[in-house]
Amino acid sequence: MQVCSPRWGQCGGLLWQGATCCTGLNECITQSKWYAQCIPTQLPKGVLAAGSQCGGAKWLGDTTCEALYTCQAKNKFYSSCQLTASP
Repeated sequence: MQVCSPRWGQCGGLLWQGATCCTGLNECITQSKWYAQCIPTQLPKGVLAAGSQCGGAKWLGDTTCEALYTCQAKNKFYSSCQLTASP
């Protein structure tokens, strides 16, 4: 199984020997011949990006997080999209 780079991580470039794929809804974009970076792609309507608020007391916004992320409570007033823990 290939391990992919996270959002904002390096995913390519001349002499790069690390991962060349990106996790979740991210795309490997060439910035220069030496560097490519995982950049978020546009999420579908109603789907929240990593780190976004997704719940809490009186929250009326969207509650669906992007792939690989779940809505996790920080306290009764705030929940955010966090990376789902591996079993």
